[in-house]
Amino acid sequence: MFEWLNKQGVKSDQGFEVQFTGRFTLEYREGIRKITVTMEDGNFGGGPSISMPGNALERWDNSAAPISHEKRIEIRENLKAALAFQDISLESN
Repeated sequence: MFEWLNKQGVKSDQGFEVQFTGRFTLEYREGIRKITVTMEDGNFGGGPSISMPGNALERWDNSAAPISHEKRIEIRENLKAALAFQDISLESN
């Protein structure tokens, strides 16, 4: 379940937040960990959408260690759910 943080962000009861921070950026946050994602907006399937580079979820902002494949899948699914709550789709890359 999601709740609005403000007009550009939502918080999940699963422990993560998604916040648009600029025209071409959003942040995915889990506690103190954060990923800043560069994205582009679009109109996929007749509604608002965003796309992001394929390597957008490689590392947390404050870590040089790569994120595991399984965790990247989880983060992507969390992003899709948070965006769907805001009536925005995530385009596949």
